[in-house]
Amino acid sequence: VQADALRLPVRPGALDGATAHSVLYLVPDPAGLLAEVHRALRPGGRVALLEPRAGEAPLAPAWRRGARFGTSMALWRAMSRLHRRFEAGELAGLLRAAGFREVRVEPALDGFALLASATR
Repeated sequence: VQADALRLPVRPGALDGATAHSVLYLVPDPAGLLAEVHRALRPGGRVALLEPRAGEAPLAPAWRRGARFGTSMALWRAMSRLHRRFEAGELAGLLRAAGFREVRVEPALDGFALLASATR
């Protein structure tokens, strides 16, 4: 299904879970997107997100993991610089403001990303 992430074509509570990789940083209204995901999830449903992290993340460790990973992280940093990067507290706050609980946000991908999870 191809749809607008701010207007998911499902009834309230229809989904058991939702995942997103590099989505929030590209949309103009991340709070609205999270509110829509909250609406679409059933009570107890889970969301997991991977988004670019604000702050420094040296590229040298990424290159040591291989050219593919190093290139991916370098390009992701460049793209996220043009759009948005999240602080852990900011991302947690967006999830809580959308009504999520059991919010957890931690660094991932050698500090380039934040991995967030929460429950409706």
